[in-house]
Amino acid sequence: MCNLELPFYIDDRFKTYPFNSIYLGVLEANGFIIDDIVLKEFMNILCYFTAKGNFRITLRGAGNIKKNRFIFNTIDESELSIEKIKSILKKNNYVMIILNEKFITNSNIKQEIDYYHDWLIYGFDDRKGCFKCAGYVGSEVPLRTFRKIELSYNDINVSMKNISNNYKKQMRLENHYFRINYNWKEEKLSEYTIKENLRVVFGKKRSKLKRNIKEHYNVKAINRFLIYILFAYVFNIKRISLSNIRTIYEHMNVLCIAMMRISNNLELINSYKDLIKKQYKLVLLASKYNIIGNKCILKKIYKELKNIKKSERQIFEVLI
Repeated sequence: MCNLELPFYIDDRFKTYPFNSIYLGVLEANGFIIDDIVLKEFMNILCYFTAKGNFRITLRGAGNIKKNRFIFNTIDESELSIEKIKSILKKNNYVMIILNEKFITNSNIKQEIDYYHDWLIYGFDDRKGCFKCAGYVGSEVPLRTFRKIELSYNDINVSMKNISNNYKKQMRLENHYFRINYNWKEEKLSEYTIKENLRVVFGKKRSKLKRNIKEHYNVKAINRFLIYILFAYVFNIKRISLSNIRTIYEHMNVLCIAMMRISNNLELINSYKDLIKKQYKLVLLASKYNIIGNKCILKKIYKELKNIKKSERQIFEVLI
């Protein structure tokens, strides 16, 4: 009987999307300071419409965290088994696999239809017969949050073996394992570079970002999100994307890191931290709207977000 748990931490500031939070969580749990990483990858926020017509806000470098900072190996489907996963973990590798949540018996995860998502496995416990995992937890998909949970060997085995051939053809990532690349040296950003990047964020400097004409960045992205909220209000959209409004919260956390790197003004820093708390309350308000559908909540989100962004701009104009 064996019990193993690799270091893993969920940073509440950055947990909207697993492809960001998983890799940041591994680095943080292993003693890495992630400030320069998020300042490089997440300084710019953008919005666009997906191929299915859904409005989405994301951080520009989403998905770049793993590049260079980790070493990856794929797991051949023919080798995928409980013992194979355990043997990989024993060699201090983390495992990422796609699970069909229809076949997970835990009521906080189980879906009634085929529903595929990527999950991190960072440990196991033979006495309990379970893996230590991290993924989206919650019975209702629009209200789920990223957190740790234990899943039985049987649930993992059945759910990873029931991936449809059609889904396999369109999978954005393969089952794989990874470890930190300790040969990678993170470059520390200078105060000058951080200020210049902030000037781009707030429209004080022309951006050199390569863009798709269908994408909108920073101030324009927030303005389009406000339009999205108005659209939801006018056309009685019953649910709004929590990931969108939470991404705005995450972006503000990035800007706070930038602020603390270029300024010792505690009054400004504390004022901005208060704004971040207000933005998180909007995340909770959006969750409430998705549950009860009261349109007055959308009006409040719209008004409060406009005020938050106005105050944010006033604070950063002092610094940059």
